[in-house]
Amino acid sequence: MVRLKHWWVALVVAAVVLLSPMPAHASAADYGTNPYLAPNYCSQNSSWIARRSVETELGQIVAWANVYFSSRCQTNWVTVDGNPTGGDSYKVIWTDGNRSLEATDRTTLWTYTMQVYAPGSTCVNFHVRLRYPDGRHFAETYTAGANHQRVC
Repeated sequence: MVRLKHWWVALVVAAVVLLSPMPAHASAADYGTNPYLAPNYCSQNSSWIARRSVETELGQIVAWANVYFSSRCQTNWVTVDGNPTGGDSYKVIWTDGNRSLEATDRTTLWTYTMQVYAPGSTCVNFHVRLRYPDGRHFAETYTAGANHQRVC
């Protein structure tokens, strides 16, 4: 009878383990997906890893670009805290060897890119450009001598 009891416990434990929801695994499948939506909700365990200013040609900081990393999904994305002019907010992000993900939207509020798969210490490149509602250039992320920002 003791043997049967232990067999039953083992069966129950195996059933609980097999039927429990499994955590999302890092995968290139998250490339190009929204970090804030199902099924993986990669943003739920994200960390802020870098911040760059978005500046006018005169050096006035008008917004911030933030880079996030999800350890669960092994992805990065960029958020921008809006465009005070209400014009287009253009964002692009990529990793070396992968195609870039671009997004443009018109908002004065917070906006973001889709995710790039960037496991471990993979470097991420990005650029943010803001425009006036009539399409004229307003501000962008800027580092002297560079066409984009790089975070490793």
